[in-house]
Amino acid sequence: MNGTGCVTDAAEAFYFSTVSFSTLGFGDLTPQEGLSRAVAAGEAVVGNLHLALFAASAFFLLSGTGQNGDDAAPEADPVEKENIETLLLSCQQRVSSLQAELDRLRQRSGEWQKEIDDELSRDERPAPEQPEKPPE
Repeated sequence: MNGTGCVTDAAEAFYFSTVSFSTLGFGDLTPQEGLSRAVAAGEAVVGNLHLALFAASAFFLLSGTGQNGDDAAPEADPVEKENIETLLLSCQQRVSSLQAELDRLRQRSGEWQKEIDDELSRDERPAPEQPEKPPE
């Protein structure tokens, strides 16, 4: 370690393992050889797995899943469920209203396009020929 050989002090070994396990890596101790690098990498992986396992356990306990052997999600409060249903109905009505408005605009767009096409076809028609004036 650190080019001085190996760690012989138990306190320094514990410090190194704790830093590796937590994946902090202060940089004051650096593994130099294959075995010490493998140990440091292993401790870092185990540290990450330990953190993930801790977080999953905390989530499991705090979410209430598994209490009394029941894995089902807790039922929503009846008042909250009613509010959600009311909100959903309101959203469905708004979507229907917007769909009707979109259909109306599409119809108007078609009418406008027809007017534009008619105007363009009028502009492209040759002007009617004027009868020639008889010479005087």
